[in-house]
Amino acid sequence: MNIIICILIGIFPFVGIAGLISMAISKKKCTELVEAEVVRMAENRDSDGHISYHPVFGYTYGGETFETRSSFSSSFCRFNVGDYVELYIDPDKPKNFYCPKETIHKIIFYVLFAAVGGLALVLFIKLRCM
Repeated sequence: MNIIICILIGIFPFVGIAGLISMAISKKKCTELVEAEVVRMAENRDSDGHISYHPVFGYTYGGETFETRSSFSSSFCRFNVGDYVELYIDPDKPKNFYCPKETIHKIIFYVLFAAVGGLALVLFIKLRCM
């Protein structure tokens, strides 16, 4: 039973670290700067009725128009429809992008996720050894 709890708690730091690594990889691959417009806000409502928003960006690259939704959501809107935002896109896969304006929010989220999970894991192990 203790090993199962350790594994479940250990998932949190793993997800936080994986998120930070994913951001670094995305930043390295996404090298082409484009100006994008927030064309709409995609609204998500969970089973408890909480609402979060994903900005949907529209931009042109290589003569082709793209619309892509941010994977990062918020319960408050950081973007407004009609805002212009600089995005860095992957020239090989133009639907993949990196948004510098979202960076600090993602870093805080992933670091907190990893730190809280790591702290819970350490406390669990220490309490079990006493």
